[in-house]
Amino acid sequence: MLRPFLRQVTFGGAQGRDPLGTPGGLTAGFIAPALTRLAALGVTPAWRQPLRGLEIAAGRVAALHFETRRVALAATDSVVLALPPRATARLVPGVRALPDSGILVAHFCLPEARPRQFSTLLAEEPIWLLVEGRIATATVGAACALMPTPGRVLAARLWRSVGRALDLPAAVPPVRVLKYRGGTYLHSPAAERSKPDPTAGLANLRLAGDWTLPGQAASLEAAARSGHLAAEALLAGA
Repeated sequence: MLRPFLRQVTFGGAQGRDPLGTPGGLTAGFIAPALTRLAALGVTPAWRQPLRGLEIAAGRVAALHFETRRVALAATDSVVLALPPRATARLVPGVRALPDSGILVAHFCLPEARPRQFSTLLAEEPIWLLVEGRIATATVGAACALMPTPGRVLAARLWRSVGRALDLPAAVPPVRVLKYRGGTYLHSPAAERSKPDPTAGLANLRLAGDWTLPGQAASLEAAARSGHLAAEALLAGA
C-alpha cells in the first residue's frame, strides 16, 4: 500500500505531492458542484430513500429496491454503488465487509485566525493537522486503542503536539473530541487482499469508494479516483 504512495509523491511532480483538499469544506468542494451538475442534466436526487436491495438477473442488476419503491433498469442502464464496506456486503452477493478501524478527531479553537495549513506531525500518535481560520483539526487514524480513553485526556495528549507545532501555550484551548469507531477500514495485508472485484461479477455494476481501490489507503484522493474509474469503465462499455 505504501508503494503507490511513494511512487506518486516521488515521481508525480508537484501535482503528485499536492493533497486533495476542500478549502471551503466538503459542501463547497464536492456536494454543491455535484448537485449543480445533476440539476443541469435534469436529475432530481432522491433524498432519504435508503437502498434496501439489488434485484439481479442474468448476471446484471435488473432493478433497485428502495424503501418505498422499485426502480427497474433498462438494458442500457448502469449502477455505480458508492457505499461503505458493510452496507455493500449486505447488498452485493460475494462482497465481504472489511474490518473496521477507528478514527479520532479533535477540533481546537485557536485564539486567532491563521492561514490554511496542512501538515503531518510525527508525535505520540501520528497526526494529520489541518489549520483553517481559528480551527485546528487533528486527526489520528488506526485509533481503535484510543477509543476507551476519555476525551479530555485525549485532547491534552494531542494538544501537546499540536500546540508545540503551532507555537502556542501549553494550556488546552476549547476543544471538541470526536470518536469514529468505524471511521474507516482496517489497513492490513489481509484487508488489502480482501478488496472486492469492482464489478462484483455483474456486467452493469461498478463499486466505488476508497476501500475498493487496490493499493490505496482510505483518503479523499482514493474515493474520488475510485468514482472516476467506475464511471470511465461503465462509459467505455456503453
